[in-house]
Amino acid sequence: MIGSEKRNSYDLLTDEQLIQCIIQNDEYAIEYFFYNKCHKMFSRIIWQVFSSKVEMDELIDEFYIYLQENNWSKLRGFVGDSALMTWLTVVAVRFFVKNKQQMTNTGKIHTLNFDEVGSELDKMGVFNFESILRKKELYIAINKIKNARYRWVLLAELNGQIPEEMAIDLKTNVGNIYNLKKRAKIELAELLNEWKNG
Repeated sequence: MIGSEKRNSYDLLTDEQLIQCIIQNDEYAIEYFFYNKCHKMFSRIIWQVFSSKVEMDELIDEFYIYLQENNWSKLRGFVGDSALMTWLTVVAVRFFVKNKQQMTNTGKIHTLNFDEVGSELDKMGVFNFESILRKKELYIAINKIKNARYRWVLLAELNGQIPEEMAIDLKTNVGNIYNLKKRAKIELAELLNEWKNG
């Protein structure tokens, strides 16, 4: 965790200076930005957008991934016409309102792990759990998932990658990998249920 002295030094930076530190991938600046500077904003979003049904870390993980895409292109778009936090709050609220259903759709009872996915395929009466055909069909189902990050984590898991390796590849933390996997398996389960009922 960032120390109070380091945190105080970032408090003194202008918005533009802080953004420069972030886009240069200064780990302390990134930690300060998401966990300190944005803390009140995330707290309000948790309460106002999600009715307190999501965790702070989940919001931070999702927003971090969103902002750091394409080498922090969204942050680079800040031109300073308003205060950074005013501009960022608009960006964050739009992002989380757009993704609200996806982020709160994690408690369904049909969340599956990979053994259960295999069992589900067996129950469909089309696939032999141990067959090559089953693996091929599983890859086809995963590739129908619209969210690219969800597809990626499931395919990485099938290829034997552990969450720590996935976190390095996606430049995120292990906790977010577990969140992505959980949501990906929900979406995969929904696809399988559609196949079964279709």
